Amino acid sequence: MELEELISLRNTIQSYEGKLLLAYLQDYVTNQACLKREASEIKGMCELIQQIKDIPKTVEKKRSN
Repeated sequence: MELEELISLRNTIQSYEGKLLLAYLQDYVTNQACLKREASEIKGMCELIQQIKDIPKTVEKKRSN
């Protein structure tokens, strides 16, 4: 993905709406865990959320290279 696109995603994540989306996703995963989903499914969801949360780090890493 291009740096400009990653910056756009970073800005979205850091906005109020982005923070709401992350909170919603985390609540969804917690709810799904309570419904006795397979551990591998929960892990996959958590990995995707972490990937989203790591976008600012990815931007900084690309900028420094």
